Amino acid sequence: MRTALVSFIMISGFVFAASAQEDVADDRTPVAVLGLSSVEGDDQVAGTISRTLHVHANQRDDWSVQTEVDVTLAQMILAHGCGDIPDRGCLTRIAAPMQTERQGLILFGRMRRRGEGSDDVRIELVLFDVRLDRATHRAVFDERLSDIIIRGRLDDAVGRWLDRLRHAPQSVFEDTGQPYFEATANSPPGNPNEALEVAGWSLVGVAAASLIGAVTSGGVLLGHNGDARYQAYRSSWDAATVGNVCDAAASDPSPEGRHALGVCNDGSVHEALVPLFWTIAGLSAAAGVLLVWHPWTGSPESPAVGILPVLGPTQGGLSVIGAF
Repeated sequence: MRTALVSFIMISGFVFAASAQEDVADDRTPVAVLGLSSVEGDDQVAGTISRTLHVHANQRDDWSVQTEVDVTLAQMILAHGCGDIPDRGCLTRIAAPMQTERQGLILFGRMRRRGEGSDDVRIELVLFDVRLDRATHRAVFDERLSDIIIRGRLDDAVGRWLDRLRHAPQSVFEDTGQPYFEATANSPPGNPNEALEVAGWSLVGVAAASLIGAVTSGGVLLGHNGDARYQAYRSSWDAATVGNVCDAAASDPSPEGRHALGVCNDGSVHEALVPLFWTIAGLSAAAGVLLVWHPWTGSPESPAVGILPVLGPTQGGLSVIGAF
């Protein structure tokens, strides 16, 4: 409810200010000056700069500032349902109260610090032409807050900003309809290895699942070795005569022979699965670690890791060698 009320007040104030165009009796261009938005929340500093910008814009001989209230770009973005970063569609909606006369300019901008806690700021200003329904000028200024605020040089800086924005050839740009500012002030660079890391963690998951499979199959084999009924049947045969008890159980129709044969068949499957699972776990883990940490980049932070499967006729495991 509060948001809706605030939005109504802001829109009403802007419409009232824009309607004052009808009372302008000279040939000056009506201009709506929107207060700068601050990315990091330095609202007091942004407000001070905005008020100075408003005063200097109103002192220009060819401009007539129409906004009589302290309306900021952030407020108008909220009131008109725009995204965080304004584009042409957003400014067209904001400029709707000025569309009756099909003339006028909207001056808006943003302030952001060039690093956390930095005294250096970047001021971005844009001039939107209502008649052309597009922005015609954009300029960027890098300043030190201590210079323009504390040392009292804000008036000079703002005057310089407006002169460059309105007249300097390098400030003219083509409005392609894209957002006028960067998406974030200090957005971290994209991770070029993100796809590799996703694949790496997937392989690590495969290694973990294979490790669980190897442990499970090993547990089944241990259970068979502890099967008292099977061991009793095995001890009843003469190994020198019969050789393999499983071969003997295959031709033994007795209940004990059938039980022993079942143990033999199940055991043979898990005996094959244990080294297979260990191999998959070792290779997947090694590949996954390399993809996640990509040590081939040669960065000092990249660990060197080697994971090798250790296989034998009666055991399996992983050998891990690493340098961190």
